[in-house]
Amino acid sequence: MDSISINKGGALSIAGEVVDVEQIENTVAEISGDYSSPEEFFNAFFKLLEKLGNATRIAVIYLVFPYFLSIVANLTTPLYEEWWKEYAGGDHRAAKKEIVREANEVYRPEELNGYRFVYATILHVRSSGSISSEIIDKLYLGKTVKIIERVKRWSHVEYQDSDSGEPKQGWVFSRYLEKFRH
Repeated sequence: MDSISINKGGALSIAGEVVDVEQIENTVAEISGDYSSPEEFFNAFFKLLEKLGNATRIAVIYLVFPYFLSIVANLTTPLYEEWWKEYAGGDHRAAKKEIVREANEVYRPEELNGYRFVYATILHVRSSGSISSEIIDKLYLGKTVKIIERVKRWSHVEYQDSDSGEPKQGWVFSRYLEKFRH
């Protein structure tokens, strides 16, 4: 981060190399396509990175990394959806161990930071962080969520709708969310 600067003309420079903003815009536009699997996305993403100069590559990674994680979460949510169905009727401790094991096989620990999975058979999603607020959705054992904010015992989360695939947000009781630990 120390090697990133903006010169008097407004050009972005990384380690003394000027970044081509148009190339960043084009790369981001290319990344925004539809992908049918994580492998397809990763292949396209890394091919695009290979084409870029070092400074532009660094800028794209910094700009796109949060988006990148969102895509990965959306593409892998169906996998987690199957986990809850498989483990909902069984022992929660065994389900927890299996979910964590499988997630750690696919992702590095730093990629799982900020994400949790539901550790309850059914977890109510509410319109605000209060037991008396309206229930707007239900999440099931193993569902992956991204933590947006924590307020006392409540977490504001984002997750993918199981039916539409669209991102949704709501509040859940934090006690029923588990980290993806080793």
